[in-house]
Amino acid sequence: MFCKYPFQYIILHNYFLIYSMQFSNTKITKFIFCSILWLSFLFWYGFVAAKEQKVIYIDSNYQEFISFKKYPSLAQIYYSSDLSFETTHPHDISLIVKNNSLVFWKRHGSDITQSQLIIGVKWKQYSFPIHINIEKNERDFNIFPDMYELTLQKKSLSCESAAAADILETFFRKSIHEDSVISLLPKWSHYNTLPQEHPDGIKIWGNPELWFVWHIDHSSDITAKQKLMTWYWVYEAPISDVYQDYWFYTEIFNESKHNSVIWPDMHLRYLLEKLQNGSMVQLWWDWCTKIEYDDGILESKNDGNIGWYVSAKNTCYNVDDPRELKWKYYDRNWKLQEHIWLDGEHAFILLWWKGDIKNPTHIRVWDTDTGYHLYPKQEWMRKWEKMDYRSIIITKKDS
Repeated sequence: MFCKYPFQYIILHNYFLIYSMQFSNTKITKFIFCSILWLSFLFWYGFVAAKEQKVIYIDSNYQEFISFKKYPSLAQIYYSSDLSFETTHPHDISLIVKNNSLVFWKRHGSDITQSQLIIGVKWKQYSFPIHINIEKNERDFNIFPDMYELTLQKKSLSCESAAAADILETFFRKSIHEDSVISLLPKWSHYNTLPQEHPDGIKIWGNPELWFVWHIDHSSDITAKQKLMTWYWVYEAPISDVYQDYWFYTEIFNESKHNSVIWPDMHLRYLLEKLQNGSMVQLWWDWCTKIEYDDGILESKNDGNIGWYVSAKNTCYNVDDPRELKWKYYDRNWKLQEHIWLDGEHAFILLWWKGDIKNPTHIRVWDTDTGYHLYPKQEWMRKWEKMDYRSIIITKKDS
């Protein structure tokens, strides 16, 4: 991909000169070699620029400009600080070193569509502009490098708040603790308690559509049976209200909006398009993953340090069982309603897709409990369907 761009021509045409400089001990010799090098570039650039437009395509992915491993001589010049690289939109586009290569980076959510890269030679005060056309690549899109911080939830049942905190951090570019989100969530009147057992056997509890339900700190006096019964949290509406408290637009999109025109695949594509255009997406799904699709490295999140590319397994022995949780709650009119939902409800952040945006092959997410995961679309949709395709789209008001 780099063969179209000026620096590779510099190296291919002048590699011998650069290589020879390594064995030169005089400033005069180095000056002669460098002068020849850059003069040849000027002639080349004037000739080629007249024949073809110099275009570099950039999306939110890191994109390699040149590999120092392949061209070590350029690395020596670069690290000597003789070369400078600047763009006309420094807050939106950067040329940085990653994995021993010069790579472009475009800030997620930037609406810049074109810019200019200025390549400078400090000691000769030369500058060579290269025009950049920034197009949104519809394949293999990834906002992972743009995330300010990806952390694991601090409490047993704070996945939604941890995901929301990471998203807010990325927008604001500063640390925001999950406790800040938890403090803004509406709480049921019996928050941090177990379900009420009525004499007739009916269990009365809260409505996660309206507020946070259950004991967020996982009290030690709860039995294993009670833990299974009460493993629950909060749905998208209260979390959406928190984003709005931070002055963001939100859109709740779930199975209730599916019809003959909008079905799950279209829903997913809509989310990916929003992600591509600078919004962020928080979703709800099944914590459990089928063993054949589990890409976790660690058997448990307690077996090591989960990092950006080290995740823990989400395998469950009962992944194919109904795993239903049932209780009753009072609605806004104080009428009892039955709640039947999934034992294993979980929240996560949408990061990336692989393949065509219209029909991706894989989806990448940040799981606040076990880390960075890549799932085939089939398994990803199964997990998402278990939670009625719940999602929130979060957009800055100035976007």
